[in-house]
Amino acid sequence: INFKLINVFLFIFYFIFLTLTQFSTHNIETMDWDINSFIVTSMDFQNGNIPFEVHYENKPPLLFLNYFIFLKIANGSLLDIKILNDILLFIIVLLLHFTILKKTKKLYLSSFCSIIFIVLMSKDWFHPGYSELHSLFYLALGIYFFESKLKPRNIALAGIFFSFATLCNLGAVIFIVPFLVSLFLNQKKLDSLFVFLLSFSIPHLILLTLYSLRGLLNNYIVSMIAIPRSYPRLGSDAIYELGIFIEEINNFSTFINIMIIFIFSRIFSHIFINNNLPNLLKDSSLLFLLFSLLFYLLASIGYQHHLIFIIFFISSSGIYLI
Repeated sequence: INFKLINVFLFIFYFIFLTLTQFSTHNIETMDWDINSFIVTSMDFQNGNIPFEVHYENKPPLLFLNYFIFLKIANGSLLDIKILNDILLFIIVLLLHFTILKKTKKLYLSSFCSIIFIVLMSKDWFHPGYSELHSLFYLALGIYFFESKLKPRNIALAGIFFSFATLCNLGAVIFIVPFLVSLFLNQKKLDSLFVFLLSFSIPHLILLTLYSLRGLLNNYIVSMIAIPRSYPRLGSDAIYELGIFIEEINNFSTFINIMIIFIFSRIFSHIFINNNLPNLLKDSSLLFLLFSLLFYLLASIGYQHHLIFIIFFISSSGIYLI
């Protein structure tokens, strides 16, 4: 009973803390054009159209379905849509909490990691409802089931939700490597890999069929493959922007910067001093953190919201801090 009461208290604390930090910019109508663009494209659904049929956007179609649902719930209010994105962020915090709790069986670690995530997301760079936020929601769901007992049902659910993550932001497909490596090292069964890949493929095959039947297959291929492939060729200053991010985080809170450095130092000590690399690869946390950094570098644009995945996996790596 006490354990449940503490959890309820923590959830209330997360909600209040997140509300106070995220609402600090809701008085600003437009902080980034992404959310406005997503809303406009999502309106096609109410006219019986699907994304890329009338309006064109270079994001996968599930993102616009999410925004259409938000649009209907909010009755067109931009402020309410922002609040719905905050609720989505709150659910991600809860998923992080339960994933760490399931993994470590330690409540103080799950609350610690969740608070780190809320604090890092409090920076105004991450307040609008970017595609990475919606993708992270499905990715966090997939990881939650993946961290459960690796039964065929949980593996299939992890694959499906991970597929949804890539249908909000195609760049998230890079995280298939941590899933497959960790799955193979922990189970060493090709059956498990087959179940994961099959469940991951089903949503994509359904959309390919739908777009083919509508005569929009070429539009779909351009949006899902051609444009994402051009991202790394844009030749921007991603490393320079990463330095700006570190500097801005330090200006925002020196304590947070020190905490991030300490987390990384603990991870490196686990790898190089304790020779724990094989165990860490099985754990998958290190791989997800590494590939979240690759996600940012491969985009080669240096947008701050590309760091949202890194923030999530830095927070989940808080388990190595204590």
